[in-house]
Amino acid sequence: MDMKDYLKILNDETRSKIEPIISYIESKYPKASFDDNWGAKTKMPTYRYNGNYLAIGCMKRYITLHFSNYSAPKYIKDNYPYCKAHVGCVNFSYTRELPYQIIYKAIDETFKKDLS
Repeated sequence: MDMKDYLKILNDETRSKIEPIISYIESKYPKASFDDNWGAKTKMPTYRYNGNYLAIGCMKRYITLHFSNYSAPKYIKDNYPYCKAHVGCVNFSYTRELPYQIIYKAIDETFKKDLS
């Protein structure tokens, strides 16, 4: 499944929250590869770049971002108290706007800004 197919199965509210993140990754990291295998058994849209990854999950009650860089969830939690951060992931409720600038900085830190 490619990202366009994945976005089609989401409801309008979820899609509107996820699309800015996808657009950011695809515009700033055009060499990032995409697949739908986050783990051995888990199908989740995942972008890989420079040996790192960001996986995006849209669950019933929250949006979750899984980072290979464990400092990214901590950075988000330190700068946005309305989320739940774990070792490698952060969960956002659908009821609030996402902190896109904070998320973008965490993505940049994860992918190390190597744009070559």
